[in-house]
Amino acid sequence: MKKSILVAGPTGNLGMRICRKLLNKEAIMTAIVRPTSNPQKIEVLSKMGVLI
Repeated sequence: MKKSILVAGPTGNLGMRICRKLLNKEAIMTAIVRPTSNPQKIEVLSKMGVLI
């Protein structure tokens, strides 16, 4: 069974590294991002499979 995890701050340096580690463990992730977050970083997360 895959774990479902909510990640806050995934566009930051630490948050992005955490997302990569969790995806390597096949976790299903949903991310909370601020409206002012970098759209390019949000796109990278989406392509990685993180639900925004």
